[in-house]
Amino acid sequence: MTQGNHSVSAKITRITYFGEWAATLALLLMAVLLAYIFYHLATETFEITDEIRGAFDLGPEFNGFSKSQIGMILALQMTTLVLGLVMLLTIRRLFIGIRKIGVFVPETAQRLRVIGWLIIAMVPVGILSEFGVYALVQMWANSNLAAMQLSFEDTDVYAIVIGLVLVVVSHIMLEAIRIYDENGAFV
Repeated sequence: MTQGNHSVSAKITRITYFGEWAATLALLLMAVLLAYIFYHLATETFEITDEIRGAFDLGPEFNGFSKSQIGMILALQMTTLVLGLVMLLTIRRLFIGIRKIGVFVPETAQRLRVIGWLIIAMVPVGILSEFGVYALVQMWANSNLAAMQLSFEDTDVYAIVIGLVLVVVSHIMLEAIRIYDENGAFV
């Protein structure tokens, strides 16, 4: 007895169209970014090495990375990008689902929960990928692991709190759906 599409207001429908297009645009921009990264990896290894040299303050004695080393560094850096891609796909599906099947349905609550957990997961994955990249660059460039870097920023705390709010809201939505269905069964 959960709600159907007929109860989705015109305002919510307009917002979901905007959200769907925004998520689609973000996905397209992400695809262009990935294509750009892979193009540079395949054609301009020297420029990528220079960018890494500048980002990690490597001295002039550093002679560069191999293509496989650069690929490993970029793969580690892109782990949060992959989570972001999954999150954007889920957000797009959430907007389409709200418009087509309604707000208070189990699918909407489940997608909202997935988005919340993805936001939470981005924090440790981002921290660990930065740590791994720094460790690999130091190991390959200086042949030692004497310097390590682990950072936690205030935006990480915000992401965890926002993710937890989305997870809790999804649980509240599921409970509201259960109560609505239960009350409908009594009538």
